[in-house]
Amino acid sequence: MVDQHRLPGGAPFPEHAAVAPTLAAGACVSPLTAREYDVLRLVAAGHTNLEIGAELNLSVNTVKTYLREVMRKLGTRNRAQS
Repeated sequence: MVDQHRLPGGAPFPEHAAVAPTLAAGACVSPLTAREYDVLRLVAAGHTNLEIGAELNLSVNTVKTYLREVMRKLGTRNRAQS
């Protein structure tokens, strides 16, 4: 599992920076699971689906499924909005 306070490679991750505006606006349908949050943090850091899958030991299709659920829950249309 991804360290809660570090990006792959060891760089610190600004806690909740990527999701705070959306969550603060109350747009989230239901809370993100820990795995969805892991995927979202890696997306926010600019990683591709392939890189995310490798980091989290998931298939690319599983990463896409998590991203689809994240976007549904946050009410966004694409990964950039998420």
